[in-house]
Amino acid sequence: MTVFGTGVAGLSAALALQAGGTRILMVERGSPRPSDAREVVGDEFFRLMAAAGHPDLRSELQPLIPVDAITTHWPGNSGLDWAAVFRPAERRWAIDRSALEAALRRSVLAHGIEIAPGGDKLRPDEIRGLVVDATGRAAAVARRIGARLVPITGLVAISARGHFAWPTTPVVEAGPDGWWFAIGGDQAATTYFTDAAEAATIQTAENLAARLAKTVLLSGHFAVDISVGLTRSSAASSYLEPCGGASWAAVGDAALARDPLASHGLTFAVQSALHLKAACMTETFDAETYLQPVSVEIARYRIARQRLYLAGAEAFDRPFWRARASLTTAG
Repeated sequence: MTVFGTGVAGLSAALALQAGGTRILMVERGSPRPSDAREVVGDEFFRLMAAAGHPDLRSELQPLIPVDAITTHWPGNSGLDWAAVFRPAERRWAIDRSALEAALRRSVLAHGIEIAPGGDKLRPDEIRGLVVDATGRAAAVARRIGARLVPITGLVAISARGHFAWPTTPVVEAGPDGWWFAIGGDQAATTYFTDAAEAATIQTAENLAARLAKTVLLSGHFAVDISVGLTRSSAASSYLEPCGGASWAAVGDAALARDPLASHGLTFAVQSALHLKAACMTETFDAETYLQPVSVEIARYRIARQRLYLAGAEAFDRPFWRARASLTTAG
């Protein structure tokens, strides 16, 4: 099997399949990019990682930062199924994304799995068996095979460091032209998710602080550090059609790139790796065994996401929300 991509999905797939006796070659496209991003994960994530072949992940990511119940300020809050989004019954922790990927990479190498550089230069005769696309939101390999990347939501994420008065209570808050996520701790940060037009007007930390000052919940509790620059990235949501074929499969963000609001991106990365393992239990890859649960997950995600954006559209009646309140429109 040849796995293209060395993020969480690709590394998890390699570990899971190697445990089943499959010979794995991983192909890295460029050097790993350092990130100071933190992710909130729950018990389910660690259970899935153990099933994928990494039972000691908790100890490698110490100290884990416990996270209290996520506070939301959202239109129609009482009528929304936030349990489907944040799973409040779970214990949650904030983890460092780079530390997670480094731990998985060490485990992959310790299991004797080869990581080769230069994915775009790999010759066809060097590709082993089943091809796994773990190249993230770009789905670069699957698209070359002929799969179609279907856009769902266009989002720009603008992040800043600062001071948050609630160190263990993340906040999600909707506003007229986007929504906010803030998390505390030693590296408190807030991210504003908006569209390209609004993002173009936010060029400095002062611009972002001015937007945050208009929020209802965060404005009195988060102070943007204007001495530190902004970071921005695409948070676009999409899914692949199809997510696999007779000799290939896409995992993680390559199969389904989630809107951050719908959460569980890391969890799905590992889930898809385990679905792939189940589809490889016979002598040949059973594409249908892989595609069926992934398709169900895509459908569930789109419905959960739509409900949240519909509530925003009804409250604000602004272009940002109207463009995202449909199952079919990519705003």
